[in-house]
Amino acid sequence: MLRLITAASILALSSPALAQNAVPLDTPPQDSSAAPNPESTDTPMADSSVAPAAETAPSSAEPSKEMQVKQVVEANFPTYDSDQSGDLNAAEFDGWLTVLREKSAQAKGTADTMAEPEKKTWMKAAFAKADADKSKKISKSELETFLLG
Repeated sequence: MLRLITAASILALSSPALAQNAVPLDTPPQDSSAAPNPESTDTPMADSSVAPAAETAPSSAEPSKEMQVKQVVEANFPTYDSDQSGDLNAAEFDGWLTVLREKSAQAKGTADTMAEPEKKTWMKAAFAKADADKSKKISKSELETFLLG
């Protein structure tokens, strides 16, 4: 459940940034070599060679789920690493999870209704799972692995 909420939060947070980088399907490529030559007498051939390039551009421009998670972690990790140690302790990790739960609930149009004792237990279990090397702190790579599930 935690992974699902976290993944939904990450996608909700990163989708506006990803949408800015997407290439619309109806936009012709910017490469001048693919543009039709106005002096050419064979314009149907030039037009048909442009269409496949425009259709395939968006799929190659979309980053993978791993890249999206990495970008979100890189962008937000310093915000929650309050002691700037390069790792998240339990309190810093709980702060991140709290924000992710709130944003996930907002994205769904609901409220976070989990009781405080239940929330503390949930966060403690999430920290234990994310702390793969049992060092009592979570590195960026451990966080990325945890968020990817």
